[in-house]
Amino acid sequence: MDHTDVDNVKPTEECHEVHNVDQSWHLSRNAQANIGDPKFTAAFSKCMASWWTTEEFDIQWHSVVSEFNVQKHPWVIEKGNTRHLWAQAYLSGHFFANIRSTQRCESMNASLAIALKHKKTYLDVVRAIEDGISRMRMNELKADYLSSYTKPFQITKLVDLESHAVAIFTRESFRAFQDELIRETLYRIEAEIKSLSDECQYYILSKYAEKNRKFEISFDSRTKTLICSCKKFETVGLPCRHQLHILKHLDYTYFPGTLIQSRWTNDAKASAPSYVDMNVSPEVMQMAWFAALRSTSSRLCYIASKTDDSFKTARDEMKKLIEELENSFGLNDSVNQSIVVNNVCDPQRKQHKRKEVPKNKVENKIRRCGYYNGEGHNKLTCHQVKLSLSTSIQPT
Repeated sequence: MDHTDVDNVKPTEECHEVHNVDQSWHLSRNAQANIGDPKFTAAFSKCMASWWTTEEFDIQWHSVVSEFNVQKHPWVIEKGNTRHLWAQAYLSGHFFANIRSTQRCESMNASLAIALKHKKTYLDVVRAIEDGISRMRMNELKADYLSSYTKPFQITKLVDLESHAVAIFTRESFRAFQDELIRETLYRIEAEIKSLSDECQYYILSKYAEKNRKFEISFDSRTKTLICSCKKFETVGLPCRHQLHILKHLDYTYFPGTLIQSRWTNDAKASAPSYVDMNVSPEVMQMAWFAALRSTSSRLCYIASKTDDSFKTARDEMKKLIEELENSFGLNDSVNQSIVVNNVCDPQRKQHKRKEVPKNKVENKIRRCGYYNGEGHNKLTCHQVKLSLSTSIQPT
């Protein structure tokens, strides 16, 4: 039985063109739970993650199913029928920005699990949500700072290509790019075919020690477009190792614009759409604008607080901008601005009434000695204690 609701979703006729990415960890766990053979789980995981063609996947899948004799197992039959939802071979060519179907909900659950425990107040939950949002924005601010003001190490001799990648990609994207750049040396060109017009060239690459693995790449010199049969660029958004090998072969010192996905560049936010959806309420849009301005202003405050001159310049410019906006909206100090009253409070605690004792039944507590249990005095003022002490210290 599966341990995730994602696997239970069946594709319908209306959603054949909708592509989903199941969480690989969940599928591997489900394979172990249903089949119970670690070797099958390893083979299934390899089929799931390998960058094969659909024909190569079908051959490998039938081979694995036959090897472990699970052709009639219901779970295997279901996974075979829905392989276009989880096999990398069928997902290649569709851009998902490295986001898995259960990634966001599980991340939110992990962040709020502590605050949503028993006996937590509304205030604790709201604070946990605000803290989570603050952590996300702080991580984003840190990533922006690292991408703008730090320079990673270059680990190959292709200095020009790496330098161009450093300038355009974020640090996380650059690390993924470096992994591909290191592995391009494992490939070599086995054949080069030119078209009649000399505008398109076709290359066939083979991998070191795996000559049966072939990759076809086409290059259009007019548009400077590189298309690889592995479709990793269309799937991930970063140049694959085969495309990088062809760029090196053609003596390119920069990346053509066709190999740059704006999603992973330092200017990704600048290209984000800024249109307003008319179906969204004004309150929601105001909250979104507030969050965006707060994120931008936090970076401004961080940079401007480094020196006294930058601090004064930023403060004066912000005062001017605030004054201009207040005048444009008709706001000033004499006008009573709207104050949002927080009506969400913690529930009132019920105070239990103490049992009242009638006055005529009040009994005076009698002080007793803790040494001899005598009445009217305590251990410190007990004359019997003093007498015994004086007797014990007399010389014998």
